[in-house]
Amino acid sequence: MNRIRGRIIGRDGKARGQIENMTQTSISIYGKTVGIIGLPEPVQTARKGIEMLVEGSDHANVFAFLDRRKKEAKEDLISYYY
Repeated sequence: MNRIRGRIIGRDGKARGQIENMTQTSISIYGKTVGIIGLPEPVQTARKGIEMLVEGSDHANVFAFLDRRKKEAKEDLISYYY
């Protein structure tokens, strides 16, 4: 359990902070519980990223996934207005 929690939090909280910044969510980790606060789509993206970390994916792969989702969301927003 400590290892999984450590993968989500990262060294000095960097992984958690990066997930929060990339998805515009707030993440809280307490014991076996991970709480994600934000709008529905970013919460789902953050959840998928955290699930990937729990399943053992490399941090680089998770952050690449989050970056792709962030770009897709931005493109969807731009196409919505134009």
